[in-house]
Amino acid sequence: MDASKRYNVLWVEDVAADVPPFAKAVCEEVGADCYVAPDYEKALAVAKETRYDLFLLDIEITDGGMTGIEFAKALRENEKTRQTPILFISEYRHHSQRLLRTVFNCRFLAKPYTADDLKRELRFSLGILPKEENGREQPTLVIPLKRNESIAIHPESISSIEFKKGGVLLIRRIEGEALRLPPLVGRQTALFSQIKDKRITCLRQIYRTIVVNRDRVKKIRLQDKTGQVWLFNEQNPKPLGFRYRKNLADLMDLTE
Repeated sequence: MDASKRYNVLWVEDVAADVPPFAKAVCEEVGADCYVAPDYEKALAVAKETRYDLFLLDIEITDGGMTGIEFAKALRENEKTRQTPILFISEYRHHSQRLLRTVFNCRFLAKPYTADDLKRELRFSLGILPKEENGREQPTLVIPLKRNESIAIHPESISSIEFKKGGVLLIRRIEGEALRLPPLVGRQTALFSQIKDKRITCLRQIYRTIVVNRDRVKKIRLQDKTGQVWLFNEQNPKPLGFRYRKNLADLMDLTE
């Protein structure tokens, strides 16, 4: 982690007492400056003026105004905040799966939570992963958006990466949300090179245009020179090229 880097975090919470006393210390520990907005109307105004690296949202605001889900949708409709990570913090646990399926690049932290819980989620959402046993920072996958712009995604959150006809990039997340990006020259080479160079072992190339998360593989079917791979959260199988079978060698016990 770059100790000199600071992150801007916007926390929307109408009840000041619901922001735990350890929150400030945790944010400081991960290098984040945290600003608290009392409602979503104020938060929207602030978000238009300042760039934030993460939004922390409650699902309900007691003044009867916009909900956290509605605010998240407004963020995704704005080009400036379309890719910014969102961390929902709420006691409404039954909403978690729906949020993860419908809001791109979000996570859910249920109340009550500890300082360690908050620190873990902040680090994950901001792209500051815990160190591996060998002391290296766990890598993120940097996705080029357009000239001089990119986003970082944690490989563990990805189900599959697929370059469609014409170079359109489709990234499916484990939570079910999909990110579709228009063609960009050199993106495929850059992404596949990152996976190799950064040794992102959870992502395996199975076809010349397709990468899958090995932990999401449900079954494999082999034919003479072709094959198919099924993932847990995707309905249709993906092609498995003969030259890429070796990339799934440790999963051959899943072969039909």
